[in-house]
Amino acid sequence: MPSVFLSHSSKDKQLARRIAADMVAAHVEVWLDEWEILVGDSITQRIQMGLEGSEFVAVLLSGNSIESGWVEKEWQSKIGDEAATRQVSVLPLLVDDVRVPPLLRDKKYADFRHDYDRAMEELVVSVRGHSKRKDPSPDVPDSPNASQLIGDHVSPALLRTIQEARRKTWRPLEVFKFAALPCLLEEKEPHVFMLYLAYSLTQTITHSDYAQFMGLFRKTVRESDGPSLRVYEIVSHYIECIAYARKERTRLIQQHGDAIDEAMRRSDPQQLYDIEGANFEKLMAPLRDHWDLLWNVNLSPHLVPLQITFDRTTKSIEFKSLEVPSIDLESFPGKLETTSEMLKFVGATMRPFLPMNDIDSFLFERRSTMGMMIDLLDNRLIDVDSIRINVDDYEEWDYLNPRFDAEIERMDKRT
Repeated sequence: MPSVFLSHSSKDKQLARRIAADMVAAHVEVWLDEWEILVGDSITQRIQMGLEGSEFVAVLLSGNSIESGWVEKEWQSKIGDEAATRQVSVLPLLVDDVRVPPLLRDKKYADFRHDYDRAMEELVVSVRGHSKRKDPSPDVPDSPNASQLIGDHVSPALLRTIQEARRKTWRPLEVFKFAALPCLLEEKEPHVFMLYLAYSLTQTITHSDYAQFMGLFRKTVRESDGPSLRVYEIVSHYIECIAYARKERTRLIQQHGDAIDEAMRRSDPQQLYDIEGANFEKLMAPLRDHWDLLWNVNLSPHLVPLQITFDRTTKSIEFKSLEVPSIDLESFPGKLETTSEMLKFVGATMRPFLPMNDIDSFLFERRSTMGMMIDLLDNRLIDVDSIRINVDDYEEWDYLNPRFDAEIERMDKRT
C-alpha cells in the first residue's frame, strides 16, 4: 500500500483531516501528525520517522503553509530523494491562490481550490501510479506463465491499447468503510450499513427507475488494546452512491460527536445505536415506509461479489451476495468486458482454493485483462487498488500494471 506524509500548517488542520480521511478510504496509508504523535513523544523524532517511512510527502500549499518553516523543512527533505532516485517524492496540493515555491513550480499540482473531488481523484491516481513506477525491477516477475504469455502474444493491436488507455482519464473505484461504533450491538450493524447504502441510492438515482450494479463487500475485525472494531466495506464503480454514503456517515459522526463520546464513556450500546441508527432513520422514514429492503449478504472477511438492484417500480432495493463456482468462461460469458462483470470475477478470485479451470480463455482478449491475469498468476491475487475506471463511462475499466506494459513495449522494440 502506498504511503503519504501529509505536510500542512496547523491552521489548515480541518482540510488536512478531510484529505487524510479520503486518502485512507482509497487505500492509501497516511501519516498525519495528530494520528501519530502522542503526549510525551519527541515531535521532531516522530516527524523524522514519518518522513523516512513514507514514500511521498503531499504538501498543502496555502497562505498559512507558505509562511511555515516546519512545512518547508518537511517537503524539502524529500526533494533530495527526487534528485538521487529520479522518482517523484513530493506531491503539491494547491489549496489557496499563493505563489508556489520555486522548487515546486515545474511540478503539476492537484488543484483543491475549486473542485475538491476531482483533485482528490487525481491525487489518489497519482500516488498509485508513482508508487508502481518506484518498483526497482521493471520486468514482469520471473514466472514461466507470465513470461510465456508475453512472449507469445505481443501484437500491434495490444500495443495500441496501451496508447489508447493513456489518452483517457481514469479514476479509482469508490470505497465506503463503515467502522461500527464501539459497543454498538453487532447484530444491528449490517442493518445500519444497509440503511446508509439504500438511502444513498434513493438520493443519487434520479433519472432512472431501475439500476443494477456490482460491488465487492467484506466484514473485517480490527484488533486493538480496547474493544475490537468491526468494519464493513464496499468497493464499487457506482461512484455517486458510494461517495454519498461515505459523506453522509461523516456528517452524522461530526454532528453527534459529543453524544458519541458520552455513550462510549458509559459503554452504552443502546445509546450508540440511537445515535447511529435512530437519528439516521429520521432521514430514512420515507424509505422505510415505502420501500422493501432485502439483505442477503455473506459477511465474509474476503471481498465477495455483491449485486445491488434498485427498482423504483416495485419499490425494492436488494443487496445480494453472488456465489461464483469458478473463474472459467461459462461463469463470465462477457469475458470481463464491463466493470460489473470484472468485479464479479475479482470477488471470485478472493476465495481460497479457487478452481482455475479455464483462465486462459480471458488472457488475450484485452491488455487490461492480460495485465490483471498476470498479477493473478504470479501472485495468486488481484490488487483492487490497481483497478481504475473511465470517468466518462464507469463500465469501462483498466488495470494498472506498469511493469507489464513496459515489458510489452520492450519486446516490441526487440522484434
